[in-house]
Amino acid sequence: MSRLDGAGRPFVAAVAALCTAGIAAAAPAPRPADDDWLYEVQAGDHLVGIAQRMLADPRGWRQLQRLNGVQAPRRLQPGRTLRIPMALLRAETVQAEVRQVVGQVGVRGTDGTLNDAHDGAALRPSETLETGRDGSAQVRFADGSQVRVSPGSRLTLEQAQVLRGSGQTQQTLRLQQGEVESQVRREPPRPRFEIRSPVLRLGARGTEFRASFDAASQTGLGAVDQGRVEARAEGSPARAPGTLLVDGYGVAATAQGVARPVPLLPAASLTTGPVTVSRLPVRLRWASIAAGWPAGAAWQAQVLSTGDALLAERQGREADGDFGALADGRYRLRLRAVDGQGLAGREATLAFEVAARPEPPFLSAPAAGAALVGSRATLSWARSSVAARYRLQLGPAADLASPQHDLQGLDATSATLDLAPGTWHWRLASVRADGHQ
Repeated sequence: MSRLDGAGRPFVAAVAALCTAGIAAAAPAPRPADDDWLYEVQAGDHLVGIAQRMLADPRGWRQLQRLNGVQAPRRLQPGRTLRIPMALLRAETVQAEVRQVVGQVGVRGTDGTLNDAHDGAALRPSETLETGRDGSAQVRFADGSQVRVSPGSRLTLEQAQVLRGSGQTQQTLRLQQGEVESQVRREPPRPRFEIRSPVLRLGARGTEFRASFDAASQTGLGAVDQGRVEARAEGSPARAPGTLLVDGYGVAATAQGVARPVPLLPAASLTTGPVTVSRLPVRLRWASIAAGWPAGAAWQAQVLSTGDALLAERQGREADGDFGALADGRYRLRLRAVDGQGLAGREATLAFEVAARPEPPFLSAPAAGAALVGSRATLSWARSSVAARYRLQLGPAADLASPQHDLQGLDATSATLDLAPGTWHWRLASVRADGHQ
């Protein structure tokens, strides 16, 4: 059996056992490298058969024999652990699935044709997912890992494979523009997962991290939310040492190389209570840029559905954002501070609900600031196609915190009231048949 040590690397627990006559004693396998898979021998197994089932080249059994110190390749003791290099395993190409499609999203095939994407569409190796300015999507892989693709991005699936027998998967993605957010499966066997841009390669196993590339400035960024990621310059030798990024750190890269890791900016403070938005467009507020933050710091604000689809994204220094006419329902605001080089920091989240429909009717008369003669005032409005009734409030205070008149259940489009001389304020709400105002 294989287990994981504190650093997340597999190791072998050696078990003393009695051996029957004619079968060589099983020496414990050497400590595996990160590129090895540990296989537990089953009854009836022998090296030639294992190689025929699992290896790209069946003749590789001789390499397995040398690597594991096997004396009798056709006599393997059940329960013994064999070390098998991943590079020897037979790879089967698989496809990924596009999900959570929002806005303009397309899949560009190997022939250059761009087809609209939809939930459940396939993304095959060498195909590119492209999102428009209002588009976003998720890509889900065979092992359960997934990538969220932000608006204005181009992401090519270069490799998606399952290694025969081991369940090990390999995914390689090329980010040509935009931003992606990855959640890589943590359970063993952990995938070999890599995102490449023209200047930066990020390799991970069992990690949550983000990657972006700006084609205009030729700058690549990487940030780790959980786990560890190895960062290296694109084009560097495969065995060259990389830069280790740990939880809460990010890195920038250009054609000149990979910079030193820096800590991500802390999460902002957001109200913890539920927020209800009753007017359109949906406008949310948050904290101002903190004093002492880097020059050029800004906010990245994203609205996600309860199903985790990315619906809208805004970036700027303002302490609020307009997210348009979101449908009534529950959402999540995710806010990150962005430093001067573009690295988005730790996230803060706020749950909110939009309950803005039916929209208030259009007020017809009297006009704002109008002067009326006499003690009677007729207030009128346009009929709403979705309102079953109306609610009218009047009072001398502009905020109408304590209205003197509160008329409910109105089904006409006007109301006449006796009012004392003075300045009056009024407001009107639509009410659905189910009573929702």
